[in-house]
Amino acid sequence: MTNNDQFKDLIHQVDPNDVSMIDELIEHKVKRLRRNKHICWLSFPLSSIISLVLVFALLVNLNDKFYVYAVSNPILRPLTQLVNGRQDILSAYDSGYVQLIDKIITVGDYTLEVDSIISDTRSINMFYKVRYQGKLIDEFESAHHPSFEFMTLDGQSISYGYSYRHFENYWWTEVSLKNLNKYEPLNIKFTPDLDLAEQYGELQVNIDQTKVIQPVIVPINKTIVVGGQKLILKSLEMGAFSSQLTTYHDPENEKLLVLIVFKDFTSGVSWDDESLEVNYIYDNFPIGQLNHMNTFSLELKNASVLDRAYETVSFDPKTRTFSSLPEHLTLKEVIVNGNKYEIVLEDHQSVGNQGLMPVKTNAIDDFSWRGETIGLSGINEYHIELEIRDDKIVIFKVLGGTELKVLPGPIIIQLPKTN
Repeated sequence: MTNNDQFKDLIHQVDPNDVSMIDELIEHKVKRLRRNKHICWLSFPLSSIISLVLVFALLVNLNDKFYVYAVSNPILRPLTQLVNGRQDILSAYDSGYVQLIDKIITVGDYTLEVDSIISDTRSINMFYKVRYQGKLIDEFESAHHPSFEFMTLDGQSISYGYSYRHFENYWWTEVSLKNLNKYEPLNIKFTPDLDLAEQYGELQVNIDQTKVIQPVIVPINKTIVVGGQKLILKSLEMGAFSSQLTTYHDPENEKLLVLIVFKDFTSGVSWDDESLEVNYIYDNFPIGQLNHMNTFSLELKNASVLDRAYETVSFDPKTRTFSSLPEHLTLKEVIVNGNKYEIVLEDHQSVGNQGLMPVKTNAIDDFSWRGETIGLSGINEYHIELEIRDDKIVIFKVLGGTELKVLPGPIIIQLPKTN
């Protein structure tokens, strides 16, 4: 039973214009929450900043009267508008997964006020405010918005993606993490001015493990045949807000499947695999424990096949030749100027990829690539420019093959029921 279920018997008594009545209901629910072993709310006065989080947790998902009250209340309105429509965040609030932080970091003229977080093992949703010279930063002052990063206690970054939202100076950031369980406690590194990277502050956050939404592994273990090759869908790891799909190729396949694109048939969102990895994890499917239906329809949208003999090829700068090339590629010319090389290739069977891609080793530092179509012939020409050290052999990945026109139908995956 959720917090709201316990509170529904009082909804019909509420007059949206009677603030005192709503305050009484809030106090009633606060008392009940403090007796709940799952939601260990601390004692905060309703006039404090942190009360924004506390009170909102009491009001979400109730009837329209409470919503009208929340959007008209100057304390509740920013958070209400921020998460409106995000059922997963609302469910996290209502189920007691919000961890109150109520801490600040001040560096020079900037102050980061962290109100609360919601986390699973791969992400953190942080709700906060930022002040510059005491003034709250809003959307018209983006140049003043400082950066922050989630770090281990020994200074290693564990965050790799950020999504920012705000409403009336109240900010919500979704942070993708490598693995929260391996890096706890953690530090929030607050850098007000990226041009002055040496000026920063740190705030240690001790994660309450009772409020971390642990992943649920959904076994799939289904094999689909794509272009005569077998692709095995192993499992779906469901976090609170998104999931990871793990696939691998049958080792007996004669050809390698590449450029695979999966699609959620219901939402229409696609995930691209532009790698040549045999085992691959597709991150950030927008399907989580708090926002999913009973089933998930997974569709293979695109795929290409690549002959295994050409997963990698080598280029010898002394002879200016490749060890081998796939059938669709032809070496047109090699232009040399000192240790600078321009390799020109023709692609007679493009699948919209990059032909050959140098692997960065001690043979090269960097490279540039450009492509163009020759007249009306439909033949693509690729120019790869790179500097080669000491005439060393350069390894290239082959990013080419044949695009498949016939693909298997959607796969229906049964998902576990939410609590």
